[in-house]
Amino acid sequence: GVPVSGVELPSNVELHPVPMTISNTRLMALDGKALLLPAGSGHLYQELSAEPAKSVAVRLIPYYAWANRGQSDMSVWIDLLRVR
Repeated sequence: GVPVSGVELPSNVELHPVPMTISNTRLMALDGKALLLPAGSGHLYQELSAEPAKSVAVRLIPYYAWANRGQSDMSVWIDLLRVR
């Protein structure tokens, strides 16, 4: 329910394989936790928000299966957030 552009993967992300079926095709997705950045974060020349990023569940589905799932948000790359 959030735009992919506002999500970043922490550098210590743990992704777990999840078998699923899309359009009668078996495939492997990855489930894990990502960080939802505060609104306006990541844009050039914006003030950094003091609000912390929130943890959100993500399911990463292979690119080739994207067009078979109806209207949805898609990104080939997801930014990696360095976690110390």
